[in-house]
Amino acid sequence: MHRLSLIAALAALATAACAPEEAPPPMTVGDTPTSARTPDGAFISWREHLIDDPATTGVAGRGSDGLGVADQDGAGLEDIVSVHESDTSYDGEADGHVRIAFASDDPDVWTNVTLAEGLEAAAPEDVDIADIDGDGHPDVIVAAELAHLIY
Repeated sequence: MHRLSLIAALAALATAACAPEEAPPPMTVGDTPTSARTPDGAFISWREHLIDDPATTGVAGRGSDGLGVADQDGAGLEDIVSVHESDTSYDGEADGHVRIAFASDDPDVWTNVTLAEGLEAAAPEDVDIADIDGDGHPDVIVAAELAHLIY
């Protein structure tokens, strides 16, 4: 009887030792190691840069929906135009924001301005950038769901 108990205990121990280990939780993109390198050997990795946020700009842009990227001010840096579709579906107000974030040499420093807001930009959905009037400078074109096409 003692021998059977010993065999059963050894079998249970062997089964437990062969059971698959619990997998570690998945890593986020920011925490995932990378082997990607530039030609000079430096690692390529992701770093988040806060560009336009109510906590830093004081503008309550909600429902950010579209982005356009172009050098808007001729500084040689890519600026970002964003449309924020705050509308009756989000907060009961038919308003929105069209914003531009002017880049600087420091990726953590942006100058943010509002191009259009309120009923003029009610629920802006899409943005594009092109030289509409042929003056050689990029123009911002916005389609607003609850307003009109503006540039």
